[in-house]
Amino acid sequence: MKTLTLCLLTSLLTPQVLALPCDLSGIWQHTEKSAQLKIDVTQGEISVYSHLSNPAAEGQVVIKNLQISDEASVAIAAMYHAEQDSFVKVDVFIANCNILTINHGNQTVLTLKRVR
Repeated sequence: MKTLTLCLLTSLLTPQVLALPCDLSGIWQHTEKSAQLKIDVTQGEISVYSHLSNPAAEGQVVIKNLQISDEASVAIAAMYHAEQDSFVKVDVFIANCNILTINHGNQTVLTLKRVR
C-alpha cells in the first residue's frame, strides 16, 4: 500500500512538462527574423541562440516562466517586451511538435519552427 501511495504522489507531483506529446527543448527558428531561439523546458526559458542581425542578443532570455497547462497544447509564460522594458504575460500555443505560436493578448507576436 505504501508503494502505491508513493507512486500516486510521485505522479501527481511530476512536472507538467512530462504531459507534452513531445520534448520542446532544442533550437527553433524565428519565422520573421534571422534568429534562432533555444528552448530549455527544464529551466522554463527561451533564449536567443543566434541572431545574424543582432549578435549582441545571443544568450539573452526572451521568455521565462514557461509553464505547460493541463491541456498540454497551451502554455503560459512571460516574454520580454522591449518597449516596456519588462516581461509581459504571453500564451504559447503548441500546434504540433514543430510549430509554436506565442500570443500577447489576441495578437500573435512570435512564431517558431523547430530546427533541431
